[in-house]
Amino acid sequence: MKRLLGLVTSKGARDTYILTAGNLSDSIIAFVFTLLAFRLLTPSDFGLFSAFNNLILSTSLILDFGLSQALLYYLPNQTKLEQRSTVGSAIAMRILIASAFALFLAIFAPYLTSRFFPGSTVQLILISSLAILFVSFIDVVTYSL
Repeated sequence: MKRLLGLVTSKGARDTYILTAGNLSDSIIAFVFTLLAFRLLTPSDFGLFSAFNNLILSTSLILDFGLSQALLYYLPNQTKLEQRSTVGSAIAMRILIASAFALFLAIFAPYLTSRFFPGSTVQLILISSLAILFVSFIDVVTYSL
């Protein structure tokens, strides 16, 4: 019983609780926001919102390249100085990858808009590329806490 209590109150368990609470609150906020968007937007506008939301989330998952899982694996076994170096490298790498993809989107935004999102504006693609940068940064920060 004492060993079980030690496992439940360990630093790794507390970090897991924090990460789980953050993911749960993120899911609840996303769900409420989607419900509000559904109620406030017209069907065609909500379709565009959904398409770009899926583009942002799918792209951020693909651009991760397993970096978040690597942080979860390597950070607990490192010293504070090594952790800072690893997190800094992870943030730089993730922002570099997301910036390259955002630049790709920005260059091909007119083509993508006319081909896949007729009737929408190029600014939606550009805003999506900025959102990909933001989500990529937040993901690394979240997994490095």
